[in-house]
Amino acid sequence: MNSDYNILLVDGECILCNNLVLWIIPRLKNKNLRVAALQDKALIKSLGIQISEDIDSIFYVESSGKQLFYSDAALRIGLDLKTPYPLISRILRVVPKFLRDPIYRWVAKNRYRIFGKKESCALPSAELKSLEIKSPSF
Repeated sequence: MNSDYNILLVDGECILCNNLVLWIIPRLKNKNLRVAALQDKALIKSLGIQISEDIDSIFYVESSGKQLFYSDAALRIGLDLKTPYPLISRILRVVPKFLRDPIYRWVAKNRYRIFGKKESCALPSAELKSLEIKSPSF
């Protein structure tokens, strides 16, 4: 999958994930990031993205097609943001993946218990709608 933009797939029912997206929007360097819910299987399939069943919190696809998950996806988001977040992401990448991923996975596993869960995806703001990928109509 090659496109003109990067794609961030998030758990649309997760309050932490939704708040992360709302936090990201005003900090984006440019508008080359699109956001969609991991629950939108038709959209994911139409984009040609294949996701392992154990990925259930965030998944990042670069415009080149490179797919990132767990802590790599979280740190990649920082590169899309205004200063100082790219620098912070690069510094945190020094921490070995075998240390980062267990922390990420623990938070992901406990996110509903700690932060809560929505019954459905949040209604997007006008700014979020501009970053949203539309699901294909069949």
